[in-house]
Amino acid sequence: MSTDSRIDLLAQEAARLVHSGKVESIDDAIRRAVEETGWVEVPRPSKGLVRRHVQGLSMQEIGAEAYRRRIVNVWETAERVMNALDDCDPHLLGRAARGHIDAGVTLYIRVFTSQRIGMLAQRLVDAGFPEPEFSTADSPRFGRFDRLELSEKGLPIVVTRCAPHQRELAEVDLFTGRPIESIDLHALRRQIESSEAM
Repeated sequence: MSTDSRIDLLAQEAARLVHSGKVESIDDAIRRAVEETGWVEVPRPSKGLVRRHVQGLSMQEIGAEAYRRRIVNVWETAERVMNALDDCDPHLLGRAARGHIDAGVTLYIRVFTSQRIGMLAQRLVDAGFPEPEFSTADSPRFGRFDRLELSEKGLPIVVTRCAPHQRELAEVDLFTGRPIESIDLHALRRQIESSEAM
């Protein structure tokens, strides 16, 4: 058996563990898959490969239509948050922006505003969201950012406040500096509409 096929088999086994809820994280699933197979010499599969297999298992289990609906539900939650902060140029970032929701997804939303974080929290509460918790993110590259953390229907949401002049951070990972998938409210609405029209 080739190394490549064993990497994929490890990813499949890790995906089964994630999908069944038997592990806390993808890292745990990969560790367990290696322990169970004894293939310690085989390179570890990427988290992305494991997530693709989890997606396949989810689609098999509930069907393509129900799976598409699940993605739209996640996007609609993001749209509600972004709509509540629509004058702050909100952007949905990362895997959720691409509709990759398997193996756990967090809605990372970045806003660009001079409004205080407490005002943003109040606006979310006024829009019907639960009271958020306050936190900060310390980026080695870009400094410190205020954050709001909340959960809506079991979906974790993190809103990061950037200054209005930091617009270049709309498509950048704050910790690595690498480009990251990012869509604004108008693009998100288009994605929802095109998915619902399918």
